[in-house]
Amino acid sequence: MKKEELIKLGLDDATAEKVATASSEELKTYIPKARFDEVNTAKNDFEKQVKEYNQKVIDLTKSAKSTEELNSQMVTLKADFEKKELDYQAKIKETATNSAIKLALTGKVHDVDIASNLVDKTKLEFDEHGNITKGLDDQLKALKESKSFLFVPDKEKTNQFGFKKIGGDPNQNPPKNQERTDIRSALFSSIQGGQ
Repeated sequence: MKKEELIKLGLDDATAEKVATASSEELKTYIPKARFDEVNTAKNDFEKQVKEYNQKVIDLTKSAKSTEELNSQMVTLKADFEKKELDYQAKIKETATNSAIKLALTGKVHDVDIASNLVDKTKLEFDEHGNITKGLDDQLKALKESKSFLFVPDKEKTNQFGFKKIGGDPNQNPPKNQERTDIRSALFSSIQGGQ
């Protein structure tokens, strides 16, 4: 939690600062669930492919009539496995890219899937952990200008319905210039010039 949120819950400044610092330190080791699911799926797919490959090798050794035939079939099997491995690596990279984009867009757009499809993935750069380091901010800025309806409006500038706030804060205690509670007093005040 952030310091401001902790203060709203009733903690004093010093305690809120300590809790916020401890919370941010703890979150540094946090792995988002989307990233965990992505890596776990990739691991399971790879293990499945290795089992299939091993089973094919066992079947070939049992069915081969000669060493030459076995070598020929093994070369074919190896080429097939290498092709599948390249396809698999491309699939992992695409999944990692899509997950990183969706994770970066979460909370900023109304529909993450639509917005992520509008991002040019070839212009993105990633760090060793799969986080986007370059290219997304510029694209989001351009998208926000051309398709602003996709983006969640800033909370400071809008009310709960997405309309721009005009005038004072309705959550004040009590709201300024609205201290009169009955209609007769309010009508009298507006006739008198409102104070």
